[in-house]
Amino acid sequence: MGKTTLMRAGLAALLLGFASCCERELDSVAPCYAGSAQTRYEGTLVGEDGGRMLAEGIWRFYWSNGKLQALGEFRDGEPPGAADELDERTQVPREGRSGHWREWSSEGVLLFEGCYVAGLRSGRWTSWYPDGTLRARGDYVAGKENGVRCTWHPNGALATRGSYDYARKSGVYLEWDPDGVLRQRSVWELGEREGLGCAWDEAGVRREEAEYHDGLLDGTRSLWNVQGELTCISRYSAGELEGEERLFHPNGQVRVCGSYEHGEPIGTWRAWDEGGTQIWSREERLPRAARAELAAKLEKRQTGK
Repeated sequence: MGKTTLMRAGLAALLLGFASCCERELDSVAPCYAGSAQTRYEGTLVGEDGGRMLAEGIWRFYWSNGKLQALGEFRDGEPPGAADELDERTQVPREGRSGHWREWSSEGVLLFEGCYVAGLRSGRWTSWYPDGTLRARGDYVAGKENGVRCTWHPNGALATRGSYDYARKSGVYLEWDPDGVLRQRSVWELGEREGLGCAWDEAGVRREEAEYHDGLLDGTRSLWNVQGELTCISRYSAGELEGEERLFHPNGQVRVCGSYEHGEPIGTWRAWDEGGTQIWSREERLPRAARAELAAKLEKRQTGK
């Protein structure tokens, strides 16, 4: 036998031995519901060092009535345990989910569809209500919402539309009621409200406009009543009332005017009737605790400590 032939034979034996060492024995499982011949789920288990069994390959889960509950693939996944085996269904483990997965209701309606990578949602995911109406659609990266996401009301009307940046709202976010009326428009940055936000009532009447920064009211906030008449203009800083506030009569005449400091009324406050005649005036002082807090802040600004 030549040297080359011996080398080939030795290499083949080495590869065969390596394959036999790496090969894992597969065990099929298909338990039934208690007191029934209905299969609960069916799939394959593989053993790993230490004796732990892992879910591998395509698995099918069934409702107790025989309808398909879920279908998807595991890679080194966590198999269902006794605690997952409920009376009418099985709680499907998330660990190790891979590739395309679908889940159905007990009536056979598709409820969820999308892909997993290493047990985390990835790519486009879609969900439906039990009657088959579209419920939500959006994209995921490493288990986090990323990109445009839309949701719908049970009647099929668009409910929300906005973008996410790794599970944090980003950009303009719109919300509608089931009748298709735009109810809220907000702007988000890194998961915090930012900029101008607006809200409308069910009749489409503007009820609020407010400025935000870092998730807190910061700037001007205006309110209107159901007739669309301006009722209040306030100023905020870091979530607290700060500066002048004006309240209005339905005819547009200023009703009350005064100022806030750190969320507390301060200085001269005045009130007028609808004809513009002043009806009272009073002086407001900060409460003792607020005055002490303000003094401490001023001292800190002056000393820089």
